[in-house]
Amino acid sequence: MPSPITFSRILALVFLCGSAPLPGQPVYRCGTLYSDAPCAGAVAIDVDDRRTPQQKAQTDAATRQAATLARQLQQERLALERAALPTARPASAATAAKPAPRKPAQAGAQAAARKSVNEPFTASSVAPPKATPRKAASAPEART
Repeated sequence: MPSPITFSRILALVFLCGSAPLPGQPVYRCGTLYSDAPCAGAVAIDVDDRRTPQQKAQTDAATRQAATLARQLQQERLALERAALPTARPASAATAAKPAPRKPAQAGAQAAARKSVNEPFTASSVAPPKATPRKAASAPEART
């Protein structure tokens, strides 16, 4: 029985081959989507691969080389990350650094803080300040 990875690769290949356009079958661009059926305002796209066998082989080799380099870089990164992790303390040191027992007042304050975090947040606006009545400006006196 093939491994699950091999089976999933075969399954993916079947789906990809089933969805690939056949040679000579038109492909249409409808806005940002591509389809084998035209839509309103569709533009026919030429999807034939016009590369020579030599160009295709060269592109495939470059893709394999890039994938190999990516795997190497990933392995280097993972090794650096493992080296940067702090080393585990011995069990005796871990038990020696036990935190002091909590006082009941601290435990209650922390429980209240957790409760307020778990409650849903509701935003409210601040009421505008009350307008103070202004004195009416006296009308300029008419001179005669």
